[in-house]
Amino acid sequence: MSNGESQAGDGRILTLQGVTHAKGLGVHAGSTIVYPLDGTYSSFKADVGLDDEVGSQGSASFQVWVDGTLRFDSGEVTGDSATQKPFVDIRGARELKLVVTPGASTDFDHADWAGARLSTEVAPTPTVAPAPTSSTVTYGGKLVISRGGTYSGNWESPDTGPAVSIQTTEPVIIENANIRGKGVLIVGFGINLTVRNTRGISLTPNIAGRAAEMAIKAEDFRNLRVENSTFTGGGIYVRRFIGDQAAGQGIKILRNVFINIDGRKSDGAGGTRAA
Repeated sequence: MSNGESQAGDGRILTLQGVTHAKGLGVHAGSTIVYPLDGTYSSFKADVGLDDEVGSQGSASFQVWVDGTLRFDSGEVTGDSATQKPFVDIRGARELKLVVTPGASTDFDHADWAGARLSTEVAPTPTVAPAPTSSTVTYGGKLVISRGGTYSGNWESPDTGPAVSIQTTEPVIIENANIRGKGVLIVGFGINLTVRNTRGISLTPNIAGRAAEMAIKAEDFRNLRVENSTFTGGGIYVRRFIGDQAAGQGIKILRNVFINIDGRKSDGAGGTRAA
C-alpha cells in the first residue's frame, strides 16, 4: 500500500501514472530500508515514483545503494514525473539499501517502490550514447527553456550564442538529444538540470583567438546530473553550488565520454593556432 496520511492503514493500492501494483513498498521521504544479501540473486528491479494519490505535488529522489556504492539515482521527481525503472546489478553484494530523500519539503512525498523484487536476471551494462554524424542528425534552431520538464530534440546555434538556454530554477531534464554550436551548448544560472543520453558537439567558432566553448556551463546552480552522454570538443564548467545537499542535490557526472578537448584556438581562417 501507499504511505497514506497519519492514520494506520489509510494507504491505497500502489499506483504510478495510472498503473496499479499489487506488491511493493510504500514509504514517505525521508526513508531508508536495508536488506542483507547472500549472493542468491543477480539484480534488483522496481518501478519508482510518487504515488498518484498526491497528484502533481511532492518532490523526492530515489537511490539504490549496493555495498555502500550508489548504483541508481532518479534525480528529483514530482507527482507529474514519469515512472522510472531501476534495474540494478547486485551480483556478489552483501547489502542492498533503498533510500528516498525529500525535495524542498516533505509534504506529499508518498514514494513507491512498486513491484520491488530481487531477480536472477542479469542487469544490462549501461550504454553511452555514440557521437553523432552530420548525415544522421537534422538540427533545428536554438532552444530557450523557461519552464521545468523533459526536453528531447536536436538543437543548434549557428553563432557564438548558446544552443540551449535554461531560464528557470524548476527541474529540467534534457534527454535523447543532439546539440551543436559555436558557443556554449547548454547554459543556465540557478539551474536544476539532468542531461542524459545526449550527444553534444562544440564547434570552433572560427574567430581568431577563440577556442571551442564548454558543453555545459552552470553557475549558481542547484543541481547538476550528467550521465550516459557523449561530448566532443567541450567539457563541463560549474561554479558556486547553491542547492540543498541534504535533499540530495549536488553534482553527479556518470558514465560519459568526452572527446578531443584540447583548447586549441581558431586562427580565424578555418584552422587553429597555438594557445
